[in-house]
Amino acid sequence: HFIQKGKMPKDPSALFLKWFAHFRELGVVDWLASEYILYHPTHEYGGTVDAIAIMNDEVTVFDWKTATELDKDGDKYPPRPEHAAQVGGYFDALLSQPKEWWEEAVGKGVEKPTKAYVVYLYRDTENIELKEVDLWKSIKAFRDCHSLYQLKGALYA
Repeated sequence: HFIQKGKMPKDPSALFLKWFAHFRELGVVDWLASEYILYHPTHEYGGTVDAIAIMNDEVTVFDWKTATELDKDGDKYPPRPEHAAQVGGYFDALLSQPKEWWEEAVGKGVEKPTKAYVVYLYRDTENIELKEVDLWKSIKAFRDCHSLYQLKGALYA
């Protein structure tokens, strides 16, 4: 709601205030879009980008993941590779859009994204962790998974 409306909530939660402060410290100066639905015209899949912002002068894609930071033994869960692959799918779809579509989505003169992060919002510790995604590897991973998905049921005679 904050990203879409640009207004602080009336009764912000402690987690929201921590999130807000954290992203300001990281250099987010302008939120461009949130919950943005997109479609890849060639590979025929769709998705919803959680947020697009200007961070440190780069157009950046964010995918939020609410998770538990620690397992039952108190060990930290590692980031999941499927989360990075999902961001690769979003990035691939964003790059495939014509300039006019992109300008309508975020505004004229805004370049297409050059960075992406999976953002883990931890319920149990209230920590926030950003994991930068290797965009080209994640696109390849997403395309490989998508190809396997398209073959399901067709691999047996």
